[in-house]
Amino acid sequence: MEIIRNGESSGVEFKRDDVHPQSLAKEIASLANHEGGYILIGVEDDGTVTELIHPDIEEWVMNICSNDIHPPIIPYFEIVLWEGDKKIGVITIPEDSPDKPYKARQGSRWVTFVRIGSTSREATREQEQRLYHTSGIFRYDIKPVPGSSLKDLDMNRLINYFRDIREQDCPEQEETEQWMTLLINTEIMVES
Repeated sequence: MEIIRNGESSGVEFKRDDVHPQSLAKEIASLANHEGGYILIGVEDDGTVTELIHPDIEEWVMNICSNDIHPPIIPYFEIVLWEGDKKIGVITIPEDSPDKPYKARQGSRWVTFVRIGSTSREATREQEQRLYHTSGIFRYDIKPVPGSSLKDLDMNRLINYFRDIREQDCPEQEETEQWMTLLINTEIMVES
């Protein structure tokens, strides 16, 4: 496999078969927060293949992905043969992991990790904010105004906007629930 010969990189990580679950969770989360990649289990940092000896390796990996990463991620896992007789576990993290940022359990904390070169590091506040922004979970253009409600809005202007500008029917002024639904669906208001 050429991937082993090329060594670790921003998209490739080698792990021994006896890797600690939280260490593996850290690498999976950092690759999911990056551009995806591969984790090869049964390979030393220097590229020496030590082989798999862990029983039920696939189930073990999937349990880590479900229990030690938030939100849980489902990677592709396969076992491949190296030089005909040595087994290597390959975890493929998709490039388009949609639920960024992914956090890994580290003791009692959930930590966001990012990939920097061939290392995984705890994300800075700014890096974590960028992950939220790129995922679309946090939008800078939609922010609630604390303590505000429908009664704070000028109903005449809203009616004018929907009927004259958007050329759309709108509820009668006293139909509060329908107005709330319309304003939330058009992102003029947000639920808090």
